[in-house]
Parts: sequence; C-alpha cells; structure tokens
Amino acid sequence: MSISSYYYEVLGVKSTAGAEEIKRAYRGLVRRNHPDLFPETQKELQELKMIQINEAYARVTEKLSHAFIHEKVEDEAVQQEGEAGAWTMDESIRNTIGFHRDVQYAYYKQGFNNFSKAVNGIKTIERNVRLKNDLYYLRRFARSLYYLRKADMYFNTLLEEYPKSIWAYDASIKLKRIEFFNRFYRKILLNIERKFNGGKIA
Repeated sequence: MSISSYYYEVLGVKSTAGAEEIKRAYRGLVRRNHPDLFPETQKELQELKMIQINEAYARVTEKLSHAFIHEKVEDEAVQQEGEAGAWTMDESIRNTIGFHRDVQYAYYKQGFNNFSKAVNGIKTIERNVRLKNDLYYLRRFARSLYYLRKADMYFNTLLEEYPKSIWAYDASIKLKRIEFFNRFYRKILLNIERKFNGGKIA
C-alpha cells in the first residue's frame, strides 16, 4: 500500500522505517508536544498539532497493519451462488470498502466520499486568506484531517493495485489535493506557532 511522504515527514522518519522506529518517533513527538506541557495560552495550538501527529501515525501504521487488505478483497469479492444468488463479502472487508461488485470502484468511491467530506470542512479557510492564521478556523480544518487520511488510503490502494483502472487518473489528481491540504494545515500551524514564539519555532 502506497502512502504520501507527508505523513512520514510529520513523524520525522523515513518511508523505510519499521514499526518500532515509527513507534519511538511517535512517542517522542507526544512527549515533546503534549498540550499539558504548555502554558494555557498555547494548549489549543498544541492540541491541533497533536491531531496532525496522531493522524500521521495512524496513516503510517495503517500501511503496516493493513497491507493485506487488497489480497482479501480480491479473494472475497466474488459471486456466491446461494439460494438467492446474493453476492456476499467478508464483513470486515465490506466495512472497509463498502458493498460493491466492482472492487476498483469500491476503493474509488470510499476515497471520493472521504475526500468530499474533507473538502467541505476546508473550503472556507482555503478561500479566505485573512482567516488562515485564526485558531477557530484551524479547528474546523483539523476535523478534516481524518477524512484526508482515509481518502489517501483508499486512493493509494487503488493506484497501487489497479494502476490501469478507469478511476486511477482522478484518484491521482485527488491525491495531489490531499497532499496540498495536509501541507497547508502544517503551514498554518507553523505560522501560528511563530506568533506565539516571537517569530521563532520552538
């Protein structure tokens, strides 16, 4: 399963890092950035920073623990000839990609649904430059990081397993937007952090 380099950058590890190295990096970030370690005026900023760190860790560990999903999908996504001729799928896989005969479309649809939810939460702050350094709007942006992560997972899986799919081109375009949104969030965090620290990053 492919994954955006952005998530590794947030954790400060290489894309070749193993599970233990990733876990150590994550724990180190938590120890340095936990909101309880900061004055009251900076707690909210650190909470938003931890959301970014947690989503990055979740995405990277998804790759490590769920790389087998595409194999199970292909095994399970078959026509089962029962009394009603119903098409069935293992429950865990159905919950992952949705109930569709076309596995390629299932990955694309789940990616698209999550991408759409993310964009709905981002478009206000993206269009209004004067709001970009406002914590209130950054909180709204933060709610979209979960959906960006899920969309990244589905679209990347589609491209890796079905590169010639009719959905592949649109998925690749949306992955570029996901990368942009994630880096945009990180840039806003850094800008606000500079304000708190007199122009410097702690």
